[in-house]
Amino acid sequence: MYIDLKEETGTVITNGLPEVKSFDWFNQQYVNTEKQKAESYPAVYFEILDPQNWQDGSNGLQVATMRIKLHCVVFNLKDEPNAVMELTQKIYLLFQGKALYVDPIQLTSKMSRVSSEFMKRYNQLKVMTLTFEFSYFDNSAEPVLVAVSPVSFVINT
Repeated sequence: MYIDLKEETGTVITNGLPEVKSFDWFNQQYVNTEKQKAESYPAVYFEILDPQNWQDGSNGLQVATMRIKLHCVVFNLKDEPNAVMELTQKIYLLFQGKALYVDPIQLTSKMSRVSSEFMKRYNQLKVMTLTFEFSYFDNSAEPVLVAVSPVSFVINT
């Protein structure tokens, strides 16, 4: 269920912003930059914030109010925030007020930005974050319906 959310978020970003070179789970990538392998920037890192509080719906559907944090990262030798601010604004416009779908199933309600953090510096990396809140729909426990074709038969007596 979480993989669908991460993958669809990545699809929206890579389709909407081809300049983003890397999209991955957040794993403290920019904190220890001297130990990191070469990364492609700009990058967006995806983090699901705890807790997720679930409620039962019908037929196995569950709904959770969730928050995701998107870490927008650019490499910039200049000590100025413009490049990361521009990337963060583009990411905001991709998600604000929009729902995610895995055709034809709706994964989320419309997303709403609930917080952001201004630029922080990690060597030459500049980072800003956006946090979005939404309802997440998990239908993985719903029963699978199988189409059945009617069969004609004759009973001989």
